[in-house]
Amino acid sequence: MTRETKMFQLSLLMAVFIFISLIETPTSEVEDLRQSIDWSSDDFETNLKKKNLIVEFYGMRCQSCNSLYSILWKLMGSQGVASTSLAIGAINCSTYEPFCISNNVTTYPTLLYFERNDGVPKKAYNMSAFMPGKSLVKKEVEQQNDKSEGCKLGEVFTLTNVNFASSTKNRNFFVKFFQPSCVFCLAIKQVWIDLAIELKQETAVCIGEIDCSDSKDLCKKYQITAVPKIIWFGPGDDIRVYNGGGNLRLMKRFVLDMLDDNGSLAAQRISTAASNPCHPKRVLVLISMLGLIKNYLFI
Repeated sequence: MTRETKMFQLSLLMAVFIFISLIETPTSEVEDLRQSIDWSSDDFETNLKKKNLIVEFYGMRCQSCNSLYSILWKLMGSQGVASTSLAIGAINCSTYEPFCISNNVTTYPTLLYFERNDGVPKKAYNMSAFMPGKSLVKKEVEQQNDKSEGCKLGEVFTLTNVNFASSTKNRNFFVKFFQPSCVFCLAIKQVWIDLAIELKQETAVCIGEIDCSDSKDLCKKYQITAVPKIIWFGPGDDIRVYNGGGNLRLMKRFVLDMLDDNGSLAAQRISTAASNPCHPKRVLVLISMLGLIKNYLFI
């Protein structure tokens, strides 16, 4: 077990104790929890007609999601199923992908708060919303971006050790790191080509790719330990990791969000990115946000 893992577990434990202290203690013992928090999209609609909702949107292979799921399950048990004002649920985006997309879920875990009879989330808790000193792409900066030499709109631009620095210096780049022998890389090859075509009208961004077999030093510099890896390179030090999956619509939405600077991003600064692609540190942020809405739990 690495030192970073031990520190994370300790931080998570401390956060749980802090969070529990924020919640009022029920006056009677909580009976065994028989109701699962696993929801279908139909369960969501049914509960929304009756109560306010806190919903976790998660992916099956996301370790951070499992941690948050466990906390929500215990939270539901501590508040009891008798609450008439709040329901807590979790939706598997691997099973209900269209539903997750319709709620603009582009990163896991995402925690959304809905008010009764209103399908539009009132609060969206994710890492990007609470990132200190975040520096997102500004429209005025985009307008000043010069075209990168050799980058053609509607086509995937090949980056190398030689042209990377000069190409990304004055233009936004959405870059796929890959290896020809990688099966998963081959699976999204056509998606990446389609993405470039979909964004051919967006002059402020170029869709690029880097072969880590040929550009090992560059891939090492950006901590590419597994492929495929997709990263946004913006002005200055604005470097962010994309974690929204291989769906074309999610990728396109991510790029447009970055260009629009609306803060709804499946991204995290690469300097703080953990080896786990689901970023366990996000759980601590979500836990702290639960504390802020504790007043909804026992009314």
